Amino acid sequence: MAAGTVDLTKPVDKSQFRAFAKTSDGDPFTRVIDFEEATTKKGSALAQNDTIDVITIPAGTVCTQVMVREMKVGTASTTMQVGDQTTATKYITSVALDGALQAFSACSPTAVFYSAANAVQICLNSATAVTMGRFEITAVLLQLGTSVTV
Repeated sequence: MAAGTVDLTKPVDKSQFRAFAKTSDGDPFTRVIDFEEATTKKGSALAQNDTIDVITIPAGTVCTQVMVREMKVGTASTTMQVGDQTTATKYITSVALDGALQAFSACSPTAVFYSAANAVQICLNSATAVTMGRFEITAVLLQLGTSVTV
């Protein structure tokens, strides 16, 4: 794991794959990220270019969309990008961490196939240290080559 990366992913139970994402923190496709928790786990304030691995994407999976919902206002004048471990802005170029509560930021509906395992990742892109805020990140994932129960 790269320096400055905080891993908040949970193991993916492949038996939980569905053709759509559920909206609970217990589902492998939705995570609630609390920046206070991430700061504690890192041991210092989150800084510019720090990344957080949010949702594991197993090999052989298509990610069709990633959405972000603000649940608790974050640190003023800060933003984050939403991408994967190779491209920080693959899904969302910029999300204001101090924006409107319950507002959604969604990517364009461009499906991405992952032949190797990866992760939905957020990258902080503000010079101001991030110490607060809570966001729900949801990815719509389809695993190829297996039967899917809806």
